[in-house]
Amino acid sequence: MSSQIVLLNTEHKYGTSSGAYTKQEYDELFVKNHSVSLYNLSSGTKYYFVVKSIDLSGNSAESSEYSFTTSGALKVFDTGSP
Repeated sequence: MSSQIVLLNTEHKYGTSSGAYTKQEYDELFVKNHSVSLYNLSSGTKYYFVVKSIDLSGNSAESSEYSFTTSGALKVFDTGSP
């Protein structure tokens, strides 16, 4: 028998310094799975993040800290062709 946990909301906290999360994104729907899109990130920058979720019973849990680095700046080349 398997059970699924339905989450009341999920908070994604992130920032450019370990342990200092200056931005948040929320998913406030009753969900079993979720994802989040982050916009306006700086290129070539390391970000740290944690995820905190609350279930329908009010139980909450926060993940360990993870990190990712965005790719470098987009390069544009002028070939001189019209």
